[in-house]
Parts: sequence; structure tokens; C-alpha cells
Amino acid sequence: MGSSLQTPDAGVLTYRWYEDERETTGEGLDIGALSDLPLGYQTVGEGIDAALSAPLKIGGYQLAEGSEYKFVLQVTETTAFGTSECLSSMSIYINEAPSGGTAVVAPTSGVKMEQEYEASFSGWLDDQIGRAHV
Repeated sequence: MGSSLQTPDAGVLTYRWYEDERETTGEGLDIGALSDLPLGYQTVGEGIDAALSAPLKIGGYQLAEGSEYKFVLQVTETTAFGTSECLSSMSIYINEAPSGGTAVVAPTSGVKMEQEYEASFSGWLDDQIGRAHV
């Protein structure tokens, strides 16, 4: 989450989130086109005379396994004295799902919040970290 505090110049702060590869080559992730951003979250916004909060939350299954993304927050302040800009970024890698294992849950049916369940997992392999998960 990005945030910026209003300066004493009473300017207008605006923010914009983008994915760096999309911005530079046109080939990366178009954040604005994501279909299930959680309710209330935006990729652009504006604030006056207050703190500006710029969260970015991306719903499940929106990013591709085995891909790296660099998310950039651009904050611009416009005042009577001019315009200034600040960028902050974060790179993340989306791990590929582990494979080859089994998962067992017992019992296979019951009443939620009343039935106690046990789960066991074995034989899972994760190539990205080169070891088995037991």
C-alpha cells in the first residue's frame, strides 16, 4: 500500500498504479483491465488537503504463475508553484504451484464449526525452492 501526506502548499495529490513492463513495452499486465479488484479499490485517485491512501489489492488468480511483476506507484503533487512527482516500486515473483503430492482430509463430510477435521499432505515438490514439502 502506498500513501503520501499532503504538503503545506495545499496542492492536489494524485496517484496511479501501473505494472512497469506494461508501461515500458506495452506487453505486461494491464492493472486497469483486471476483472476482480476488490470492491472499493482503484488504480488511480486524487486527494486534497488530507493524507492520500493508495492501496492496490489484486484478487486471486489474476497473476500468472512463474512470472515476475514490478508494480509502480506514481504520486504527483500539483500546486500553485508547480508539479512534482515521486515513484515507488516493488517487484514480486509468483511461484508456480507445487506438484506430485497428495492431500487427505478426514472425515469427508460433516457440519461446519461442529465437526473436527484432520488434513495430511505428503510428497509435494516445489521446483522453485528445490525441496519437497511434507
